[in-house]
Amino acid sequence: MDDEDLTTHEVAAILRVSPATIRAWLREGTVFPHAYQLPGKAGWRIPRKDVEAVRQGKRGQEGSAEPPR
Repeated sequence: MDDEDLTTHEVAAILRVSPATIRAWLREGTVFPHAYQLPGKAGWRIPRKDVEAVRQGKRGQEGSAEPPR
């Protein structure tokens, strides 16, 4: 795991949402465009740069200011 890649629980704590919300955003595929799923049931990893983009009101290339609710 890269030092800059975070787990769903870490991202949830940073963004103050539930881990289930993070997983829903991951399934949508646009909130964290560089996230990747680990083999088996090891979970997801989300690059810190994607998390910071959400915190700053930006996500992906689509220009939406907020993640879906």
